[in-house]
Amino acid sequence: MKANKDDPIGIFDSGLGGISTLGQAMHMLPQEKFIYYGDSGVPPYAFMTASQIRQRCHGICDELIAQRAKAIVIACNTATGAALEDLKTRYDIPVLGIVPAVEAAVAQAGHGKILLLATEFTIQSETLRELIQNYAADREIETRAPREMIDLVESGRIDGQQMNACIRRFFEGFDTDAFAAVVFGCTHLGFLIRAISDVLGPDVYIADGNEETIRQLIRVLNTSDLRRAAGDRSSEVDISNSGGAQYVQNAQKMLRIHLHNLSEIADKSEISR
Repeated sequence: MKANKDDPIGIFDSGLGGISTLGQAMHMLPQEKFIYYGDSGVPPYAFMTASQIRQRCHGICDELIAQRAKAIVIACNTATGAALEDLKTRYDIPVLGIVPAVEAAVAQAGHGKILLLATEFTIQSETLRELIQNYAADREIETRAPREMIDLVESGRIDGQQMNACIRRFFEGFDTDAFAAVVFGCTHLGFLIRAISDVLGPDVYIADGNEETIRQLIRVLNTSDLRRAAGDRSSEVDISNSGGAQYVQNAQKMLRIHLHNLSEIADKSEISR
């Protein structure tokens, strides 16, 4: 099957976290069509073996390609570490992954300490070890798995008192003044930039990999001549989830909130220029 410009972009995640990536993609590529698949109906990928994750990814990508996806973004750090190279050789369309934005954090943090938040699988992955070795070998990096935050996002609770209390509890044992940057190594955390920044303060840089991932997607679409013309605006997005209708409803609500927040940030940036 030969892909063409009018075909959709496929994005998938182990659950709802990748909706933050989808929102960033829709914000930066408003002319494109999107298909999103969340795999909330199975246990978290963080607790699977690499082989099990690859098997799930094969089935999801086969379905996205059956729906004529012209490119696929793995909006999951855990799945990227376990399956990206395998998927790139398995399919003849562009397949991109997301990785913790360690390089960006180092550039902003100087010689300050960096906190990296990710799933247990990502923390132990060779992908992360290589990133740290390549970009932060001489930096002090602390890794933690904020499981409760991730679980709350997966349940659709991305704001409100429960999430705010969870974030405060998580950081209670930290000397937050010691950190110059925080790296989000899980797309579920992409919804929490404001809330976490409120706890850590404005001087702590938060490195979220979504924006750079979509910039990479744009470069790939341009190189492959698969990008729709800027005037061909489209709001088409099809969301499905192995967990059923409630997860789809949560995803749609989270996407609306995230797109609103991204627009507000863009408006403030424009005003400050």
